[in-house]
Amino acid sequence: MCAQIILDGIPTVFQFIRQTANRKRAKGLAVQQFRALAYVQRRPGDSLSMLAEYLGLSLAATSRLIDSLVGKKLVLRKTVPSNRRQVELSSTKHGQKIFSNVREWTRGQLTERLKDLPEERRKNIAEAMLDLQEIFQI
Repeated sequence: MCAQIILDGIPTVFQFIRQTANRKRAKGLAVQQFRALAYVQRRPGDSLSMLAEYLGLSLAATSRLIDSLVGKKLVLRKTVPSNRRQVELSSTKHGQKIFSNVREWTRGQLTERLKDLPEERRKNIAEAMLDLQEIFQI
């Protein structure tokens, strides 16, 4: 029963978060670009291939996507000294600011949506989410 509730509930919550964040993302930043920026923000130093796997894109398409974010001065692409074929990705200060603004606004929208639940229920949800993060941490 627990697994079924997770399967049914997480996509619904994720859809709300995605739609909310998309309404606030910066003008001129496509959804896929914002997803890439969010990934790089959460996982600085990851490789292009790791991002490609996360986005479900080819390495070439991901490279073009990152090129566009580098051009917008949102992401840095750094060659790994020990392996010139590998790059590490990180956010610029500007990229961090954009991501942070969207994240804070989305957090406010979640807070608003959850405000009518009793405090004890909100606490239970928070504890359950912390458990899930720990269990599924990659």
